[in-house]
Amino acid sequence: MKKILSIIPVALALLAVQSCDTKVEKLEIQHFNTYDLEKDAQDPYYQDLRAWKESKHTISYVYFARWAPPEGATSLFIEYKTMRPRLMALPDSLDIVNLWMGTPMKEEYTDACFYGNVKNPETGEIERAPMHTYDYSPNAYADLEYCQKVKGTRFVMHADASHYGQEFELDGKYWKVEGGNEESIRAYGRLVVDIVNTHGLDGVDFDYEGWGSQQIFWVIDEVGKYFGPKGSDPSKLLIIDYFGGYPDANVEPYIDYLVKQAYSMQGSGVGGPGWCPESKMVYCEQYEQSSGDGPNYLNGGYPTSMTTEGGAKMYTLEHYARYANEASNGEGGFGAYYIDNDYDNGVDALQKKGYSGNYQNYAFLRRAIQIVNPAK
Repeated sequence: MKKILSIIPVALALLAVQSCDTKVEKLEIQHFNTYDLEKDAQDPYYQDLRAWKESKHTISYVYFARWAPPEGATSLFIEYKTMRPRLMALPDSLDIVNLWMGTPMKEEYTDACFYGNVKNPETGEIERAPMHTYDYSPNAYADLEYCQKVKGTRFVMHADASHYGQEFELDGKYWKVEGGNEESIRAYGRLVVDIVNTHGLDGVDFDYEGWGSQQIFWVIDEVGKYFGPKGSDPSKLLIIDYFGGYPDANVEPYIDYLVKQAYSMQGSGVGGPGWCPESKMVYCEQYEQSSGDGPNYLNGGYPTSMTTEGGAKMYTLEHYARYANEASNGEGGFGAYYIDNDYDNGVDALQKKGYSGNYQNYAFLRRAIQIVNPAK
């Protein structure tokens, strides 16, 4: 595959103004979508932030899709007009982002390795097409690289382990993922490794909802040669997320985290399979679901029977953060699927729930991070 070159977003626009004595004056203008990656990376605040993210702490993990066009679009390319959908707008203290709507690339190219079904805009028919045209999204890529290199935020690919039939080309051979074909599943794992490395990502999360335990082990065993605790590059994350049924214990040595989709307290909310240490468990809420109190994103999750300081009702984002932190002695993790709508929550949203905090956006997420990782 074509190697991606690093991108350094332009930070300043220089406006040359010529006076009557022909002297040129440079004016520094900070634009909406420009940042100085190299300069900001040297800022002591960001240096401390990156060092903290590399230290032992309870991590925050979110699924974020608003950076990309709506599902069903034939391209990830988007031009941002507000901060709301941008990766740059996510909290500095956020640890890991699951890019579940795709993996943005800086450059567009035609080397086909992964195929998907897309609608032909002229005929309206569904056709098989290379996915790398779909991946072209230089604005999202610039945001992603800035967050990686300046904030230390990690971004993982969302890989499918929920159905069979994925089609792709790898090393000059055509593959179709089939449940009884170990070779095709291991090839899919190698394809994922290639995509993660080519796209400049920090690892992969396999969404385990349809495969069997044998199939998920095959792919984790294959990817685990490269990523995760046993891989040649352990800095790359190897994660499994699950809803309901979970894989067998044989995957545990290979993975960094096991994410439980504990949506609206399903599966009793907290607590994972007995074979997985709490230090590897991450509990996530579903912000698009609702309860009698209204949409989860307006409350910081689903209501629990517990209360927080001051006697206010506790919701699952805070509950999962506290549980993960206590059960794992300051490790483990928490987060949410569809975290997007938390952007609109600020001080007023917290006050309505009886909470304190001076956060202007992502208020419930920021508050939960602060509870388990108080600023010093």
